[in-house]
Amino acid sequence: MSDENTTLVPPGIVREYSLDVVEGVLNADGFDRHVNAFDGVYPGPKIEACWGDTLRINVTNKLSNMGTTVHWHGVRQLNTSNMDGVPTTQCPIARNHSFVYEFVMYQYGVSWYHSHYSLQYADGLAGPLLIYGPSSDHWDLTPDPILIADWVHGSAFDEFVHEKSLAAGLAKTDSIVINGIGNDPLNTTRTKQYSITPFQPKKRHRLRLINGSAGTSYVFSIDGHNLTVIAADFVSVKPFTVKSLVIGIGQRYTVTVQGLDDPKAAGSNGKYWIRTHPADGCNNFRTGVFNSQSSPAEIFDIRTAYVQYSNANTDAAPPSVQLSNEPCDKSLEPVVNWTIPATPLNNITQSRFLPAFQKANDSMLGEAGNYTHWMLRLPPDVEIPSAGRPFHQPLWLDFGKPTLLNVTDAVAEANYNVVNYTTYPTNEGYVFMVIDGRNLPLNDSNVFPVAHPIHWHGSDVVILGQNTTAFDPLTSPDTFQLDNPPRRDVVIVPAGGWVAVAFRPDNPGSWLVHCHIAWHASSGLALQMIVQGDDIVDAIGQDAIDDIGRECKVWERDVKKGGILLKDDSGI
Repeated sequence: MSDENTTLVPPGIVREYSLDVVEGVLNADGFDRHVNAFDGVYPGPKIEACWGDTLRINVTNKLSNMGTTVHWHGVRQLNTSNMDGVPTTQCPIARNHSFVYEFVMYQYGVSWYHSHYSLQYADGLAGPLLIYGPSSDHWDLTPDPILIADWVHGSAFDEFVHEKSLAAGLAKTDSIVINGIGNDPLNTTRTKQYSITPFQPKKRHRLRLINGSAGTSYVFSIDGHNLTVIAADFVSVKPFTVKSLVIGIGQRYTVTVQGLDDPKAAGSNGKYWIRTHPADGCNNFRTGVFNSQSSPAEIFDIRTAYVQYSNANTDAAPPSVQLSNEPCDKSLEPVVNWTIPATPLNNITQSRFLPAFQKANDSMLGEAGNYTHWMLRLPPDVEIPSAGRPFHQPLWLDFGKPTLLNVTDAVAEANYNVVNYTTYPTNEGYVFMVIDGRNLPLNDSNVFPVAHPIHWHGSDVVILGQNTTAFDPLTSPDTFQLDNPPRRDVVIVPAGGWVAVAFRPDNPGSWLVHCHIAWHASSGLALQMIVQGDDIVDAIGQDAIDDIGRECKVWERDVKKGGILLKDDSGI
C-alpha cells in the first residue's frame, strides 16, 4: 500500500468514458429547476477505475451560453497539470466542442468530478469518481456512493449576487439532497422522497461519503450504527470508530459500518435514518442557519436518507438524535507513514495567508467585478518581501489566458495571485503554508472568524497543525506534528483559528489553493502556486502546451460569436 512511491503503482489499463454537458430541468426535492448536468442526470455517471489505470474521458460541451471545464477533485495529476480541468490550466471547452482529459491514477479511493467553470458545479455538474485499490479494513458489501449536496432552487449564478456585499445577506441554499433526492422544506403537500442505502444483517458495509455542496459542511451519522473510518480523501488511514463525522465541502470519507445482528430488535422496523446535520458556522439556508443549540425542526428535517435492511417493514423509521461537531482530522493516522523535517524549504513567515473580505468595492476589476470580494492575501508586513509586490487582491482570471500558456505573464498579473515555489529541490524537503483565519482588521479588508474548507490542487497536504486559537509565528510551529501527521486535499480552517500544512514541491505545474465554499471561490478566495515553473514544459511536454494554445483559439472564436454569459467572478 503506497500513496507516495509511484514506482509501486501497479500497471493498469486505459478506461474510456464520455460525458456530455447539457442543460435540463430536474426535480430533486419537489421543485422544478434548471440545471446543467453531465448526461442530463444528477449526480453524474459513476466514473470507475483501478489504481494504476489511465482514465481517458471525452467531454462535450452542449451548453448554449457558457464554456465549461471538468476538474478531477483530489487527483494529483502528477506531471499532467494540463489535465487538472481549471481555468489556470486550460481555456474553457467551447460550445459544441469536445476535449479529452487523460491521466494516470496514482491514487485510490473515493472522490468526485465537477465543473470548475465559475459556479457550474452548484447547478448540477458533479458526479462520483471511484478508484479501487488497497484498504485498511475488510467489508462484505459496497452500496453506491453517498453524494451529499445542498440544493438551490434558482441558478447558483443568480444566488451569487447575495455574496457580493455583506449588506446583500450572503448566498443561501434551499435544501439538502442525497444522491439527487431531497425534500423542499417549504413544500408540505409532497410525499417525502429519500435516497435508500441497502443493508444486510450481520454484514460489514463499505460506505463512500462525498460532500459535493456549494456552501454546507455536515455532521453525518446513521441512527443506531457506528462509523469506522478507513480513508480520508485519497489517503488510507488506520481504522478508528466514531458515532458521527464532520464532512467539509469537498472532503470524502470511506467508512465501514457493521450491520446489526437483528435490525428489527427493540421494536425497530429495519430502517435507520441517515442524518446530515449542517455543521456550526458552515451553512446558510433560506429557512435559517443551523447550530448545535438550535432544534433542527425549526429549520428543516435533517433526516435526509436512510439505510434499509433486507428484512425491513414498510412503515416509517423511528427517530433518534446523534450530534457532534468535533472535526476528526486529529484522529487520522495514515497507513503509509511520512516523517516531515522540522525545517521547511521556505520561510514560513512569508507563506502565511489570510482569508479576508474587502471593505470597499474593487474598482480595478471593471464593471463586472466592481463589488466587495473575498481573497486569500498575505499580511501587509510580508507581502512585498514574499511576493515582491502587493498581494492583497482577489483571484480574477481571464478565461482566454490560462497560466500554463504563459507562466511569465501570469506571474506578472496581480490578480492571478501567483505564489512562486520554483527554486526548491524536488525531493529534499517540504514547503510549509499557513492559512490564518484569526479576526484581524486591516486597512483595506477584514479577516472574519469564518470556517473555510481549503482545497489544495496537485498534492495531498500534510496537516502539521490545526487550532481554533490565533496563530503565533514564534510559538505555534513548536506544536506542529511531524511524525506521520494527517494528510488530505481539503482541510477545514477553524473559524478564528488556523491550519498549517506541508507539501513536497515535486509536481511541476500551476496549482490552485482555494476555499471550497463555491461562493467564496467565485468571489476570489484563492491563489495559485507555481511549483517548479522551470520544469513545467519538460513535465507535461511541449505538445501539451501547443494543445492548450489550440483550444484557446477555439474558445476565442466561440466568444466572438456572442451569447456567452458575462463573467462576473474569479472564473473558478
